This record gives sequence, C-alpha cells and structure tokens, in this order.
Amino acid sequence: MILSDRAVLPLTGSTFEPGNTEKVIKEMEDKESAQIALAEYYYFSANAELCAETVKPYLSHEDIMLRLSADMLYTFANLTIGDSRAAQQAREDIQRCMVHGSGGTGKCNDGAKGVLSVCLLCN
Repeated sequence: MILSDRAVLPLTGSTFEPGNTEKVIKEMEDKESAQIALAEYYYFSANAELCAETVKPYLSHEDIMLRLSADMLYTFANLTIGDSRAAQQAREDIQRCMVHGSGGTGKCNDGAKGVLSVCLLCN
C-alpha cells in the first residue's frame, strides 16, 4: 500500500454552491478522486446501491487514501442496504489500512494525514 496526498472523501471536503455538486465532480482533475466523489454523491442522494458499486474497484486499491474512502462509503452503503457482512469486511479493511498507514501502531496520531475521521469508525 502507498500513502498519497489525496483527501479522504473528497466531495465531503469540498466547498460548492447548492445544486453544483455534479459540476464540481466533473471538474475534478484527479479522475480516481472524482469517482470517489461521485460515490459520495450517490450515497447522499439516497442511492446506496450505486454508491457501493462505484467504490468496489477501489476496495483493494494500492493508494490508502482512495481505499479508505472506498471502505468508508462501502461500509455506510452496505449498512443502508442491509448487508452487514459486506459492511464489516470493509470496516476491517479500514483497520488494516490504519495499521499500515501508521507504521504498524494503528494509532491515528502516528498515522497518515486525513484519516482522523476513520478512527471514529475503528474505535
């Protein structure tokens, strides 16, 4: 796994005028982050199924930040859908990413920038 400078949940961390979400996503230069942002959009538009499908390719991504975003969205989406097993598997991968990103300690204060929100899911 590698640690990039990408943001976890890039849409959630963005600012934009109401009604311009799709425009913001289309204008994102990093197309992989844009896909994660699109999945966020789907989730917050009450389309958990499409959210889960959109993040599936990123669940085993080498980039920890993309993977964490995908894991978080997959967890939330599958809890919404009612698939607790899939949600738990993604949640467990969050913990693996945290341990890897923190140099093996699993502590947020030792780990990768931008993953503080992930600690809330892990603890």
